[in-house]
Amino acid sequence: MTLVLAPRAARDIRRIAAYLREHDANSALETLSLIVTSIQNLERLPHLGRSMSDLPHRRLPIPCTHYVAFYRIAGDEVIVLHVRDGRRGPPKP
Repeated sequence: MTLVLAPRAARDIRRIAAYLREHDANSALETLSLIVTSIQNLERLPHLGRSMSDLPHRRLPIPCTHYVAFYRIAGDEVIVLHVRDGRRGPPKP
C-alpha cells in the first residue's frame, strides 16, 4: 500500500504541532511522533482503524493521545484525510 497525506491532513498535523509547541512543549515531540508513527503503520496495516458505518472512511485513534486520523482505502492507496482532536465534535465534510 502507498500512503498519501491529503493537503487537509498535512495542514492538520502542522496546526497540531504549532499548538503543542505553544501549549505543551514538553510532550510536543512525543505526541507528534505517536501521530506520525500511527499514520505510517497504515501502509502495512490499512485496516487497522475502524470502519464507520455512516461514512465511507475509517477512523484510527492515535494511541496515548486524544487525536484521531480519518482515512480511506482506495485501490492500493491509503489516503489520510484529516487528523483532529477526538474530544471535539464530529468533523465537518
